[in-house]
Amino acid sequence: MSLKKTLGILLAVCFLLSITVAAVSAKELPSMAGKETCKTVEKAKNQMKGFSTNIEKATLENNNFRKVLYTAKHNQLVLMSLKPGEDIGIEVHEKTDQFLRFEEGQGKCIINGNEYEVGSGSAVVVPAGAQHNVINTLKTGSLNFYTIYSPPVHKDGIVRATKAEAEANPEEFDGVTTECN
Repeated sequence: MSLKKTLGILLAVCFLLSITVAAVSAKELPSMAGKETCKTVEKAKNQMKGFSTNIEKATLENNNFRKVLYTAKHNQLVLMSLKPGEDIGIEVHEKTDQFLRFEEGQGKCIINGNEYEVGSGSAVVVPAGAQHNVINTLKTGSLNFYTIYSPPVHKDGIVRATKAEAEANPEEFDGVTTECN
């Protein structure tokens, strides 16, 4: 085997080893699994899969107050379900736009004092910095919807069965996306 070929193989092995070490470090050492490590691994692999689901079915079947389905670098898909009379609570996302699509139930969405009736098929966009709330106005039956945050707000993979659980454990977005886990 020629020296040139041997050096080429050695360089390829070193490159693959460095990718493997970076991937192991990002997955097994939380203190090193920051945004930069994750981005480097994603670029090296170039194998992001994305996400696909029957969103209507998933939304209708969801009974959790909040369930994060997928988190990307610039947006996040979350399912929500409000019990009769329940609301999400008045909130403001200073740097995050939010899209909401309602699949079941009846309610209202209030954005900076402007009230919108919502139900199956309704869509609402909440601009970054706007004070807003979503309220289930039914006496029986849930208000089920999904929301897309741009950029992400919640930690990836979080499931909170109740509003009380969500308020007690907010778990804000930490920079780790679904593809980095």
